[in-house]
Amino acid sequence: TKHLHAPWKAPAATLSAAGVELGATYPHRIVPDLPAARRITVAALLRMRASSLDFNDAGGYDLITLPTGETTRVFTKQEFRLTASGLLKPPPSGSRGRGSARSRHTSGGGRASGRGAQLQGKVSTGQKKISSFF
Repeated sequence: TKHLHAPWKAPAATLSAAGVELGATYPHRIVPDLPAARRITVAALLRMRASSLDFNDAGGYDLITLPTGETTRVFTKQEFRLTASGLLKPPPSGSRGRGSARSRHTSGGGRASGRGAQLQGKVSTGQKKISSFF
């Protein structure tokens, strides 16, 4: 079972003993180079975001229009945030990378709390709450 989720990493003898022939009795890996595919995808995503800057706020976050017609900001991963001119937005000063944001504590039955948390079908936008339609 060591190679169950990545049979392409298994030695030929192990595959043979299991009756597996990649490309014949078991398909080849769909994405052979995941890091390269991710780089291509991120580059395409950033080009798309740069061509639609009116859907970003000043902080580089996505803006969406709710079915009610109201526009709200949604969380956008730092690596996808752009400046108003379409360049990558640098991380805030003092940022230490992944997991450096204040921790999200849970309370009241395990529901997440804090800015941006979804609580009982509501989407928090800071000061007011808008019922979620999705």
